[in-house]
Amino acid sequence: MYLPEPSSPVAPVFTVEERLRILLTPGIGHQTLKKILKRFQSFEELLAFIEKSSLGPWCAALLKPPQSLERRLAVELEALAAGQHQLIYPEHPCYPERLRHIPDAPELLWVKGNIEALQHARLVAMVGCRQPSEIGRAAACAFAKGLVNGDWAVVSGMARGIDTYAHQATLDAGGISIGVLGTGINLMYPQQNQSLYGRLIEQAGALISEYPLNTQPKPGHFPRRNRIISGLSVGVLVVEAAVKSGSLVTARLALEQGRDVFAVPGAITNPMAEGCHHLIQEGASLVTHVEDLLTQLSLSPLTWEHSLSSARHDTATDEQPQLIPATREVHEHQSALSEGAKQVLPFIGVEPISLDDLIDALNSDITHKDIARRQSAFSYKKPFKISYLS
Repeated sequence: MYLPEPSSPVAPVFTVEERLRILLTPGIGHQTLKKILKRFQSFEELLAFIEKSSLGPWCAALLKPPQSLERRLAVELEALAAGQHQLIYPEHPCYPERLRHIPDAPELLWVKGNIEALQHARLVAMVGCRQPSEIGRAAACAFAKGLVNGDWAVVSGMARGIDTYAHQATLDAGGISIGVLGTGINLMYPQQNQSLYGRLIEQAGALISEYPLNTQPKPGHFPRRNRIISGLSVGVLVVEAAVKSGSLVTARLALEQGRDVFAVPGAITNPMAEGCHHLIQEGASLVTHVEDLLTQLSLSPLTWEHSLSSARHDTATDEQPQLIPATREVHEHQSALSEGAKQVLPFIGVEPISLDDLIDALNSDITHKDIARRQSAFSYKKPFKISYLS
């Protein structure tokens, strides 16, 4: 679609209802809405222009809206009036400042929950695969809890896997989390995260989407959603991901937006770690425990607030830094094991061990250190070394 450029920059003064009407018109998408808001100063000027022009099939629908459009608009306005959510745009005072400055910033954002959470100065995104390993799950939980302890809020995409664990661990630690959806904000996808949606809202978090109500999940929605996840954040942490995955799309978008990218390394035999290794090869910061991440985040020019040093000093304790994935949760599980299980556990590490080798080890003079040394050849560096999981 061609729209003539304005002769001088203009400040759009379209109302929320007018913006909704334009976006809901068949044939108009987000890009066309952006062009219209850039070109015209008012809805009346737009209508006057299309009355004497033929820009596309959507012109007639704007001049004489079909009943289906009026019904959809009525649903939107009723939900808005009932306080079920809020609707903001770049000129709105509650629109996230970081997001306002990215290329292709959303022209409309549906927000449910605590809208002030979007203004949090320290937002960091956590993304990863939908079927993580136990090590990936533990890493996501430990990083999320550590970020909360450092006074950071966590942004993710509410998907299965790493996204879900990041949101849950953030809430478990009493932190604030923001979920960015690829559907209408009134839909729960995936369905098994229904309780997570409720918890996130109850704990002063927010759900946001750029899609109208009742918009169903479609493959093309999620890559577009990813630019919002990275755009809200100071940096993006990738926990486990394949080379060809949505998580790496988010990382690429983060780099284009001038955000920092961090990656957690994994076992060389884990296909879900290949994406993280690729990012590290391309220059992403390798992080192995929370202190690494907090230190680097505090140096980011996008952290529009005082240095982390004061916040971390206030919450400092005598506890050792939280290592990955040897979390407190894992140690609690270990203490509940039977005596027989505790004898077997030291021989089970990051790398698989066959049943025959396990029997031989239990019935021989091979020490735990010998087994550890053998496994560490393919293991992580020290924080990861022989980190047992129940």
